[in-house]
Amino acid sequence: MFQRVCLAMTALVALSVGSARAWATDIIFCLDISGSITAADVQIEVNGVFGCMSDPQLIPQDGAVRLGVIVFGTDAAVILPLTPITPGNLPGIQAALNTAPTHPLRGGTTDIQDALDLARQILNAPESPNDDDIIFLISDGVDNEPGDEVASCTGAAAEGIRICAIGVSPTTSGRSYMQACSAATGGSYGEAPNVAGVEAVCRACLADVIIYICADANCTSGSTTCFDLSGDATANCTPPGPYPLGSTQVIITIPNGEFPESFTRLVVVRDCTPPTLIGCPDPATVTIECGDPLPAIPTVTAEDNCDDDVFMTAISGIRRDPDCPNNYDEFYTWTGTDDAGNSASCSYLIEVRDTQPPDISFGGTFEATYDENCISRLDLTARVTDCGIDCGTGLTGVISVTGGTFVPGYVFDVTPDGDDCVVRFIGSIRGNPGACFADVTFFVSARDLCGNSFFDSRAFRIVDDTPPVLTCPGDITVDRGDFICNPDLLDWLNSATATDNCRSNISITNDAPECGFAYGTTTTVTWTADDGCGNISRCSANVTVRNAPTGVIDQKGSLLQYSKIELRWRQIGGQWRLIQDTFIELTNDYPAPVSVQLYFINGDPQTAPAGGERGHPGCNKADNIIHLTQNEPTWWSSATGLPKGVVPFHALDSGNPPGRPDPDGSADRVLRGYLLAWAVDAFDREIRWNHLSGKATVLNYADATAWEYAPWAFQIRCGDHGAQPLDCIEYDANGVCCLAEVRPGRLDMDGFQYDYAPAVLLGQFFASNPPQGNPPGPSALSQRNAAGVIVAPADLDTELVLHPASADLRQETTGPVKTKAKFNIWNENEVQFSNTEYCISCWDQRLLSRVTAIPNHFLRSNLQTDAGKYRVDGVSHPPCQAINAAILGVQATHLTFQGGTKSSAGGNLVGQSDANGREESATIQYDVLRSGGEARTDRGLTPKIEALRPAGESNVADEPAAESLRKP
Repeated sequence: MFQRVCLAMTALVALSVGSARAWATDIIFCLDISGSITAADVQIEVNGVFGCMSDPQLIPQDGAVRLGVIVFGTDAAVILPLTPITPGNLPGIQAALNTAPTHPLRGGTTDIQDALDLARQILNAPESPNDDDIIFLISDGVDNEPGDEVASCTGAAAEGIRICAIGVSPTTSGRSYMQACSAATGGSYGEAPNVAGVEAVCRACLADVIIYICADANCTSGSTTCFDLSGDATANCTPPGPYPLGSTQVIITIPNGEFPESFTRLVVVRDCTPPTLIGCPDPATVTIECGDPLPAIPTVTAEDNCDDDVFMTAISGIRRDPDCPNNYDEFYTWTGTDDAGNSASCSYLIEVRDTQPPDISFGGTFEATYDENCISRLDLTARVTDCGIDCGTGLTGVISVTGGTFVPGYVFDVTPDGDDCVVRFIGSIRGNPGACFADVTFFVSARDLCGNSFFDSRAFRIVDDTPPVLTCPGDITVDRGDFICNPDLLDWLNSATATDNCRSNISITNDAPECGFAYGTTTTVTWTADDGCGNISRCSANVTVRNAPTGVIDQKGSLLQYSKIELRWRQIGGQWRLIQDTFIELTNDYPAPVSVQLYFINGDPQTAPAGGERGHPGCNKADNIIHLTQNEPTWWSSATGLPKGVVPFHALDSGNPPGRPDPDGSADRVLRGYLLAWAVDAFDREIRWNHLSGKATVLNYADATAWEYAPWAFQIRCGDHGAQPLDCIEYDANGVCCLAEVRPGRLDMDGFQYDYAPAVLLGQFFASNPPQGNPPGPSALSQRNAAGVIVAPADLDTELVLHPASADLRQETTGPVKTKAKFNIWNENEVQFSNTEYCISCWDQRLLSRVTAIPNHFLRSNLQTDAGKYRVDGVSHPPCQAINAAILGVQATHLTFQGGTKSSAGGNLVGQSDANGREESATIQYDVLRSGGEARTDRGLTPKIEALRPAGESNVADEPAAESLRKP
């Protein structure tokens, strides 16, 4: 319960909840959003609560009342902590209520008891010291969770909390429960088929808690006594009256012998007296001749007992005599309204008489426009104004047209319009071909009943000012925004259509970028249609491109990167025996065969012979191609290459004794590195085949431990299945590909060809703490046994493998990709550590306890907590020739228990965008068959071992380079 309340309060810190005063009343609404409540009823609950709490005639808006809101279904949660009701807090209150329909508790079962108990807990807290607290329960009354909701009602009654229940589509049993619950606490019950129903129950429930008094001439409660508030002549009120305008919390005490009774009421003094108008003229009628100046309009002001600045409004109007439109009455009405809504009014009347001759005024702007058929339907009017004119006689009209074709059949018409006569010409004009306008002249003469006459004319132009009707496509959301790989976007851009009333050839353009839209953006595209007459239409639609895809571990792909392969030997009986192997699993999840290019890479660096130890090749590779049949799962041992028959991993360093001394300091010998695998065609060219998946299992026979991880998978998002993907060779300023072509031997993890590589990696770890002290071993994962002795693993360490996502596997290679792993580390107290970093050349594996960076914040003594997390990025560092590079990896936790038992658990790292939301690109380059060469027929089971070093450099110091190996 407490946790839910705290979370809700944190989410609403923008509300003003602090005040030096004490609140008179706390109100909590419990809204049922369970599965038995319809969406319409949930909206009634939300709108009803806000309507009730925002009504100043029902709830004072000065902060004297605090509001809290709880929603419940299977559980209950606070969406609004107790918040003073003020005009400034109303938007935040409404925003909190609007979260109810989509709250995570929406749907499911109903736990009324949980909601009521949570409300009681809040109202009984020290920060809610009032005794006039109210709970509004809005529900259908059906509780289908275990518990005793009736006990919650009786508990509230014992705590002096009133429960008012509001039924929304209640069942019979639900109605009975809510009626009984409200009756037991002195509350009321009502049903709310609509928002007004919620407000009605609200008003009835609050009637006994809030007392409203009309202010006297001094804007106070005046002579109101404690008897008036309590109905008991012996009652005492603290503070005593009179009370000022607004809200006052009053404690009413009734002696009642040995058992005095004390309760609190909120006294709200309101202004009920209308303002007094000053300067309002006596009722009078002023008669003037039309054309004479109007008499001065008096200035009317107002005074009020509570409002120093009364709001004044003035309304004027005209009434005409239907038999003599020359005569009319002009009237004025003033109204003064105070802050409380009280108002007073007075009026003034002026009679006007007119004998002026007719006046002709032409209607509109006299700029007609063509319709959808390039025809102007003329509806020309001339308004003739005069008192007593006969609209049936003495009026004539003529129309002339140039620049267009007049359609015969125009009609002359004269109609009365109030005091005026309207001369009307109705006809049509068709625009001449190639013309954008036509000139029209309208002549009108008029004679009134008094013989006064007037002649006038107006010339105007019919213009084609109708913009084309432009129809844009709707908003669209796509996975990628470049036109090369998503031609549907071009179809979408070209789907805008336009029609015009006078032109058939309409120019349609748009402002879309030339090459497309960048990942992770929403762009508004505007189309423009121009009819050649200066008429332009525009419409817009949004293109949303989802975030760039990145290589992840939970998908199938066309490229897989297995971050760790490790063989380990131990000297047993004078011979080096294999004690650890890595088993590779690879699956073709497609009903057709495919070839897979494999590159096994020795991750450790080259070493020269020294101290009796032979030299070792480093960062060298073995090239192997295998064939997978339709839907074939396969696997092999890295030590033997069987049963699939691939090159054994130890071929990368085939000397005797096997492997090299363990860099982590054990007596074992190791051979370590990683594996790249991607789908290729018969000419070894990369193809789109997003149906490869796999797994690696690291099995240590000596320690009886095993752990597994999934490879990083990168999909090709462009092109047909089985086809060679395009490589982007030209980008625009926004990083959108403008020009692409097929370039075999280059795998670009750039979001265009393959998925992006992650910009940073996220990992969690237990701090390393070598065995020492009491208790022995690391403090993480320790516990006290039945004898009271603290038991902990004797040793705990985390093995971290990192390598660049990029690799240059060509014969004329530029060498291994080098970068520096830069860590940001956080402990459990959210303290951040930096400066832990080390260089990586080709591939790196190390125990976190043996990180040589100073300081090593992976150690318990430096981290200061048992566990932590880190983000690691591959950055440039000139001293080790490091460049900014995307990195991939995997980690494993190794435990050694008291007595020697060991356990290991592996896990993949999480790829993330950088602080700017961007991913990072990477590239793998390799040699393919030359164009025109013969396709493979043996499916490439012959491995080739080469160094990942620049041309001309020896792979092993003072030893010959490894020769090619062929499967026996």
